[in-house]
Amino acid sequence: MASDKFLECLVEDIAANARNAIVGGPFGSDLVSKDYVLSGVPVIRGANMGYGRWVSGEFVYVTNEKADSLSSNCARAGDIIFTQRGTLGQVALIPNGTTERYLVSQSQMKLTVDSRKADALFLYYVFTGAEQQEFIRTNAIQTGVPHTNLGILKKTPVRLPSLNRQKSIARILASLDDKIDLNRRINQTLEAMAQALFKSLFVDFD
Repeated sequence: MASDKFLECLVEDIAANARNAIVGGPFGSDLVSKDYVLSGVPVIRGANMGYGRWVSGEFVYVTNEKADSLSSNCARAGDIIFTQRGTLGQVALIPNGTTERYLVSQSQMKLTVDSRKADALFLYYVFTGAEQQEFIRTNAIQTGVPHTNLGILKKTPVRLPSLNRQKSIARILASLDDKIDLNRRINQTLEAMAQALFKSLFVDFD
């Protein structure tokens, strides 16, 4: 059946038809530590990757005015974030409803997907899979600190089923991830309770 066929394409083929659909972070002095403020537009750095499928963790911020000046480097809900230098292979999504926009740091790249061609959540799972992780490693630029770039990202091959199949697969995998995360948090709670009980009985002798 036609719906069972896979589309062989490049990342640039499934990017949204918009300016800066595939873009990296600002250049050099355009974003430095003195630009950080206590609140405002979150900046996605390496520290915000590696928390599962969403960017997360402790963010630094820039003012709205600074983000406006770097608007081409901003990401919004549904965008996919890739590590450009640092821990290569990290991939995360911008979640819905948390903040209007994020600023991508110099060490990250973002992809806005054409939703008529591909499902962003499905692509997240594609890029965290063994095949794409191997592609990232073998195509990394080894000069200095290993890194990748926009040219490599754009020419990365992907193999996609029909859009409906992508969404179905992504829903199943996300549901499993949610259950795994819930079990992990339950285990952490139980471990904390056990430690508190042990301390109460055998240390504090309550």
